Formats: sequence, C-alpha cells, structure tokens
Amino acid sequence: MLLLKKFTLALVLALVTACGTVPPAMPAASFITSEDSPVGTWTPTVGGTSTYTNQVGTYTKIGKLVTVFCRMSIATIGTGSPYIITGFPYPIDLDPFAYAIAPVYVNGLALSVVNVVGLLGPNGTTSMSLYSLTAAATGMSGNSILGNGSDVYFSLSYLTP
Repeated sequence: MLLLKKFTLALVLALVTACGTVPPAMPAASFITSEDSPVGTWTPTVGGTSTYTNQVGTYTKIGKLVTVFCRMSIATIGTGSPYIITGFPYPIDLDPFAYAIAPVYVNGLALSVVNVVGLLGPNGTTSMSLYSLTAAATGMSGNSILGNGSDVYFSLSYLTP
C-alpha cells in the first residue's frame, strides 16, 4: 500500500507540473481511492497439464490501467502451451493499439533463441504470446520455447476495457 501511495503522490506531482495547478475536478488528497485501485494476485499459467515449482502473479489496477508482475517456473510443460501465458487478472483492451512488451526474462528454454518479447492479446483476452527470434530466422514468431524447467519473469502495464 505504501508503494501505491508513493505512486499516487508521484502522479499528482506530475499532473501539477504539467498543468501548473491541481485540476479542480481532482483534489490531490482523494482523487484515487482504494476502490479505484484494487491490488491482488493472479495465477499465470501455460494451461494444459503443466506443473510449476513457482507460480506467482500480483497486480495493481488504477482506473483502466493494470500493472502485473509474474514469476513462473515450469516443472513439467505437459500439454501446456510452449509460448502462451494466460490468466491475466483483467481483459486486455488493444483498441486501437497492440502492445509489445520487452524485456521478458526467460531461462531454461527448450529452444536456443536470440531474443524474446511478449505480445498481448488478442483483444479482450487475458493472454500474452512470447515471440522469439532464432539465430537463423529473419523475423520473430511463436516458437516452442517453453518446456520443462523454463522460468519466465516480467512486469508490464496494459489497459482494460
């Protein structure tokens, strides 16, 4: 909660700096209430029969802005997706933009790659696809990079409808 209060103060100071004054419709002491900014947990997953040694997700929502943190270690991939992470706490609003998220920390991959980025969506879903670039490739694609023993860590912000 202390982090949220510091973020709120920083946001108010940014508005004051940008506008010159506190906007009259947003009194500085109460423009974001605890009802407007829920904090909670979510469960990142690759689905199927996968098992995990670590599966932690937290989020903060302020208005339509959702910030998520994920730390996931896959013990066995089973029938889970080798490149899609689901379970985000709120649907993703991609209209009118598509969000590319970088960096994503990955370790213990099933395929040797040069780079990995996350792409949110499709619109209205709660998922992110990990796109990667192999050394011989000319572009990024949804390669089967996650497997037994893979770790994925990231934090990102997105808008919800």
